[in-house]
Amino acid sequence: MEDVTLNLNLEESKELHALWGQYREFSSLALKGEKIAPQAEMKFLELKTRIAILHDGFMAPVKHDHKVGQKVMEVLANCISLRRIQMMSNADIQKLDFDWNESYMLITETIQGLEQEREKLRTTNKFAHKMRQVKEQTVASIHNFFVGPYFKALAVIALPNEPSIAL
Repeated sequence: MEDVTLNLNLEESKELHALWGQYREFSSLALKGEKIAPQAEMKFLELKTRIAILHDGFMAPVKHDHKVGQKVMEVLANCISLRRIQMMSNADIQKLDFDWNESYMLITETIQGLEQEREKLRTTNKFAHKMRQVKEQTVASIHNFFVGPYFKALAVIALPNEPSIAL
């Protein structure tokens, strides 16, 4: 059985993985202190744009570490251009490396999880899969109702008013 959304998320995550590696190559070149050609700067900006576009699709299947997933966007925001990378302090460079590595590991882990899920789907009965999806949606709807404003309003209305005691 095939899941179109799963396949799309996997494809986009794999593309993000490759682009994230290219991003590292560009930033490494900038850190070497070499003169940066305008063409390289334009390619870097195009790369950043594509990574930003893929980011939402990548975050959808992330099951944990959403904060780490957001570091992808933080890294992009902190490295406006290759020239800006060259002007970073050592502490900023170390933070950039740490955030890049953490994000890279999450991207890799997400790809592995999606591939496992796709493999599991291949052996799953289509009806069983649909039933699991319905069950997950029902549980999510019930949860959202009980933590939502409608339940709170109903609870406030349904509670009996306690008489106030005047002293």
